[in-house]
Amino acid sequence: MNGAATRRSKEGFLVALGAALMLIVLLVLQSLVGSGLLSARTVTVTTTSTDIPMGQVLGSFAEHMLMLQSRNLTAVVSQYEPNASVTWTGNQGPAAVEAPAVGLGNFSRAFDTFLYQPCGFHDTVRSFTVENVTQSTEFNPDGSATVDSTFSFAGNSSLWGEFSGSVSARDAFSYSKTGVFLISQETWNFTQYHDEYPVNPGMVC
Repeated sequence: MNGAATRRSKEGFLVALGAALMLIVLLVLQSLVGSGLLSARTVTVTTTSTDIPMGQVLGSFAEHMLMLQSRNLTAVVSQYEPNASVTWTGNQGPAAVEAPAVGLGNFSRAFDTFLYQPCGFHDTVRSFTVENVTQSTEFNPDGSATVDSTFSFAGNSSLWGEFSGSVSARDAFSYSKTGVFLISQETWNFTQYHDEYPVNPGMVC
């Protein structure tokens, strides 16, 4: 009788020990899984909040260059804020205008002079292209952006034949109420200018 009781006591002890060991193993496994050692690894790619507006700025700048080349004066002017300023310096050739031009009406006339009819002669520029565009962009904490660029241009005029030049530019873009980036300030430095038939120095543009 005592032997049977002893065996049952040992068996109960072993069962309890086994259960305790199993519980310990489960707790350890749960701890490992929770710590990520045995869990599936997931790689997440995140983007910063400035990525989307940066893309919009680059798109606006690229469109600006395309509109210049197309000589779509209405589209070009629509890319500026109403009180924006445009300043041209350097060798502007016969397309020279007084600077800065402030307000849509003033720099609309400046671009009309540059793209169509310098020196007041109607439709003297017959073709115009923009080439070799480079740019670098800085996104500012206040939500604005600055684009520094260089580009070259070439065309044909009924007055001075083939002409070409290069520009170093800076454009300040601000986010508008309409949900697009517009140019608030633009500076062009004409670093080079050449034409086939130089304009008479006495000609006043």
